Amino acid sequence: MITLLDLERGEQAVVKGFKGGYRLRVQLNNLGIHEGDTIEIKKKGAFGPLLVSVHNSNVALGRGVASKILVEKKSEKNNT
Repeated sequence: MITLLDLERGEQAVVKGFKGGYRLRVQLNNLGIHEGDTIEIKKKGAFGPLLVSVHNSNVALGRGVASKILVEKKSEKNNT
């Protein structure tokens, strides 16, 4: 499994878990991020927060928090 920081702009992934305790889960719950949610990277620079989309809302996450969100990339289906 990878973390949210390992994704690039435009990539989508499914949240699989968190590397943190109760406070992290509460913080992410308040932002609308839960296990099983699909999340997409909207903006990612070399420094600063990441802008992600979850449940049709944009959320800014610090790199420390993003490094604690475990995700699995969504596979792209080819229509050939």
